Amino acid sequence: MLCANVLQQQLLDASYFPDLVPNVRLKAGNILVAPDTAFREGRTRWYHVGFRCEVDSDATRVLSFDFRVGPVIPQNEWASLGLY
Repeated sequence: MLCANVLQQQLLDASYFPDLVPNVRLKAGNILVAPDTAFREGRTRWYHVGFRCEVDSDATRVLSFDFRVGPVIPQNEWASLGLY
């Protein structure tokens, strides 16, 4: 959840208005890499997004965060990607 919150804020800072961001869970270690996921903006558009999030050993603070927004995902691809 910590990385999802940072992603949402970074997207807002980059002039996107996400209403759904991916909540990818950290399974082990302290680095979360999500190379191709998606966020929704305004209930009408999905964008590809990739990010890397490093947290401290207690997973209470983000140490570094990088993200990349890709193109809009066409609506005819939503179902195959599990998007709605």
